[in-house]
Amino acid sequence: MEVFDQENAGMKKELSKMPVIEASLNKITKNLELMRLQTEKQQQVLLMFMESNAKERSVMSERLTKSALRDSLATKGEENEASSSHDIGANRNEKIIPENKTSLRRLKCQFLMVRI
Repeated sequence: MEVFDQENAGMKKELSKMPVIEASLNKITKNLELMRLQTEKQQQVLLMFMESNAKERSVMSERLTKSALRDSLATKGEENEASSSHDIGANRNEKIIPENKTSLRRLKCQFLMVRI
């Protein structure tokens, strides 16, 4: 009979811990839900950042392409102008080409800096 009483007392003691365990589980569940919501918000912010970054890169690439095309057309126009004038000759062409290469390098550097 004494063994039975000891077992009964042990069970009552374990049962008295149940409300504390249940409260702890409820707190853990709430914290997990809050963490899930925070993660979703962070994912949305990150996605918005990535989208705006992609748009910005696209715009910069488009600007660089247009600028390079404009420089190329200007160079061709100047080369045509120089070739039609025999007095100016090769000196003018030699001066124009390095300037355009330099401006293209600057544009590429600016584009690379934006991408980083």
